Amino acid sequence: MTLKVGIIYLGTFPPKKGGSGADRRVREIARGINAQPDTELEMLVARRSGDPEVLQYDGIKIRYLGDVGRSFIGKLMGRLKFWREVRALNKSNPFDWVLLYSIRIDAIILAWLLRGSGVRLAAEFCDLRSVGSTRSTLKDRFHSFLNGLDETFIPRITHLNIVISQYLENHVKKQAPKTEAQRLPILVDESLFQPVEGADEIMRDRFNLTETSFLAVYLGGLWRQEGVSYLIKGFAEFVQSNPEARLLIAGRLVAGSADHDDAEAIAKDLGIADKVIFPGWVSTDDVALFYSRANALVLPQINDEFAVAALPTKLAEYSITGKPIIATRVGDVPDYFEDGKDILLVESENADNIANALGQIANDEELAKRLGSAARLVAEKNFFPEKALQNIVLAMKQM
Repeated sequence: MTLKVGIIYLGTFPPKKGGSGADRRVREIARGINAQPDTELEMLVARRSGDPEVLQYDGIKIRYLGDVGRSFIGKLMGRLKFWREVRALNKSNPFDWVLLYSIRIDAIILAWLLRGSGVRLAAEFCDLRSVGSTRSTLKDRFHSFLNGLDETFIPRITHLNIVISQYLENHVKKQAPKTEAQRLPILVDESLFQPVEGADEIMRDRFNLTETSFLAVYLGGLWRQEGVSYLIKGFAEFVQSNPEARLLIAGRLVAGSADHDDAEAIAKDLGIADKVIFPGWVSTDDVALFYSRANALVLPQINDEFAVAALPTKLAEYSITGKPIIATRVGDVPDYFEDGKDILLVESENADNIANALGQIANDEELAKRLGSAARLVAEKNFFPEKALQNIVLAMKQM
């Protein structure tokens, strides 16, 4: 018997190149569910200008619902129409399961109506949005309050809660102790990050690198929890004995925010502005290019509640490249990687540790190759969606 699953997502689908981590994660979840035998999947996505009625993407059926709204009232009415159309669709062609991905508290009424019609509900939690910001403005505090409502009440209306980390598993179990929770780690589509032919030459021309320049790379946000300030400080120590080395930090630069590291200012203050490359927010093609040229990929997160609750997608992306990874010992990272075997783990907020790890990789080619190859095996075992979603779909079929 075929299991029919609908995924409700109010973000962008299909994801755009360089899109958000949520856009990429929901795509991989959809791909993983769709790949399971005797399973039929449909994405239920909020309509945007120019969206067709029904679309196929990577073998996944997409149905656009609701209306496009420009004003606040227009967006509200479009959201209400979305919920009505989801309910009508389920009445005409019922789902066995509906997965609520990154939804807001306004979906609770729809969720109860779906439950009442016999649909089983799952919700996915990949971060803890109620924490992490300074909440310095009334708007920030209001959003944090709404996020707290989501994280408190949504786990209580489901039959299955899907979480990305042990921390979040504990959180949803506290809210709904009788509801099953399953961990689903970071996911990656290896086809997006294939090695780029001629990457060395392209990077030399674009960023004035030499053939022997050691290149450390960080790709992602510059929220303070990402620990980029410690990476820059560690690199400043490392570059003293490796003057041709360069650090590339790709991500949207935000100056003057208490929630972000002003990476350019930090590099300038440390006197290494000429040795740090800031290409800004980049496309998936550029990400693949940077991975291809990198000598080390770094994840310097600090031991903060927001970072501990999440597990960054870029770690899965890093692990399929065959390049050595340096990461802080934060959250679930040690659950998947072993220090010295498939990664170099360093202590959080410790620039000296990062400098030493960069030196190890720069000075030991065999170590670098071994770490990169072993990290790839970690990805194949844990982060490929076709394999990672097997237990989730099995749980759905057994309930």
